[in-house]
Amino acid sequence: MSEPLKNPAPAGHSPKGTPKIMKLAEQARAKWRRSGDVEPVVVSKRFALVGAESKIDAGTDFGPALHALHQKVTERLGEMRGVARPARMVGYWYYPTPGSFDDIHYFAGIEADAACVPEGLDALALPGSLYAVFAEERRGAVGGPEGAGYQWLKASKVYTYNEAIPGDLEVYANLTDTASDCFAEIYIPIKATKA
Repeated sequence: MSEPLKNPAPAGHSPKGTPKIMKLAEQARAKWRRSGDVEPVVVSKRFALVGAESKIDAGTDFGPALHALHQKVTERLGEMRGVARPARMVGYWYYPTPGSFDDIHYFAGIEADAACVPEGLDALALPGSLYAVFAEERRGAVGGPEGAGYQWLKASKVYTYNEAIPGDLEVYANLTDTASDCFAEIYIPIKATKA
């Protein structure tokens, strides 16, 4: 069996960039805890993910469906190439039909080489974008259309939502702490407003 974690990182991934993003997110979390205000750190990033996806029924307890996706991806980690370090679970909530909040999908993945996808998994490449990164201690507090992150964005005079990426991402601290009460960084795609 090959050693996939020793392969080069995917295009657009900078090993030196990951700690900086983690440091910025940690600063945002510390600021949020001190002040109680919801203020993001703005970063520029692109995502190349390898994982699995499912349509989500928001009217039910979707926790088991997310857990199954996370588990499927984690079990296949050894087959992935160019895995970013540290390996962290990334969840992408999105709406394939613009404006339709009834059609919700979730892609669970790991930042890896999206050109080498193990059979039975999928690749997702999101273009580079600015992201407002928020600290979230419990699922739903910041992300999602009614979350505090989107309320911040509605009030912003500097940024607007980047429609080219129809959803938001949750980036967990590792591959196992992905329950609804686990810490995650919420990435909301944004773009500068035109002056």
